[in-house]
Amino acid sequence: SALTAPGYVHPPPQESAGTKLKGGPGEDPEDEEAVPLRRSVVTESDSLKHATRSTGNGYAALGMFSSAATNSQHEHQQQPRLSPHACLTCRLERPLRSKHCQFCNKCVRRFDHHCPAVMNCVGEGNHRQFTAYIFCMVLAQACSVATGLSYLLQLYHEEAMAPIWGHPVVEEARVVELAHAIGHASVHHRTLLLLIILQVPLVLAGAFLASRSLMCILCNLTTNEWYNRHRYVYLNHEAVGYCNRFDRGAAHNCIQFWVLPSEDTWHEFELGDREMIEKRTNMLSLWSPGIFLRAIDVFKARQKAWAQRREDERIVKALEKSGQPLQPAQRASLARHTSSNEA
Repeated sequence: SALTAPGYVHPPPQESAGTKLKGGPGEDPEDEEAVPLRRSVVTESDSLKHATRSTGNGYAALGMFSSAATNSQHEHQQQPRLSPHACLTCRLERPLRSKHCQFCNKCVRRFDHHCPAVMNCVGEGNHRQFTAYIFCMVLAQACSVATGLSYLLQLYHEEAMAPIWGHPVVEEARVVELAHAIGHASVHHRTLLLLIILQVPLVLAGAFLASRSLMCILCNLTTNEWYNRHRYVYLNHEAVGYCNRFDRGAAHNCIQFWVLPSEDTWHEFELGDREMIEKRTNMLSLWSPGIFLRAIDVFKARQKAWAQRREDERIVKALEKSGQPLQPAQRASLARHTSSNEA
């Protein structure tokens, strides 16, 4: 099925020695420094320094060694090393937003999470199908609970509220009537009531998953990026913190997720970063829930700074009481936290 194809990162086809790949747009086909993107092991004898970035057209630009000390090291030892974008486990070149799954033991493009329900990863190849599956599951669960409660009300009307000869049926409020129906089912229809009760927590869990998936779609994030956004450099800015170059507004993000998914994550990142620089802004669109993520991160950062400042003040007071002088590092830390809080 579609859920079993998350989009694994596969090794590149073996290239014969001396073979060059055709250059993409803006690339010189005769460039000696152009190498396949997925090349992960760079040997010292190649005289290559490091892989800087992916250009999205099948190449990775590599810098050249220029120091004589390095050349002397080449003569003594030749040890393979991984490029900065390679997976340490698979030793494969990974595109942006990918991650190695510890359960599947494979690298997944645009990794979302590993789902134990389907026993597979959710990634670029099956993310849309999995999200549709979650939405349909929640809708079916909610319909089952609503149908069960409606059936309990029907049984209550037929059995407990049957009109007695000469006495009309008294209409009750909907909530009161539902409570009486549940009480009636607890005596006469316990199995049906038990099924409805067991379905309620599943509806709540499914609603949480569906709401989280919806927020990730609106922000153009994966579940992995949502919880670990402070750890990824491409989702942060040195001045403002959270900064998503992929987020172009809720409407654009929905269209990109459901209709026009992007496969070249590096190219998309570079376009967003270049547009931010040209517009001198740190958000591509204000019509996105990502603004609330930034507000949350800013609040947490300020809260952490205030906690650190209180801790520094406590240490200063304890040192003053004991008569010990304040160390220069402690003075610098206290001044730094004070200035950051004032800013």
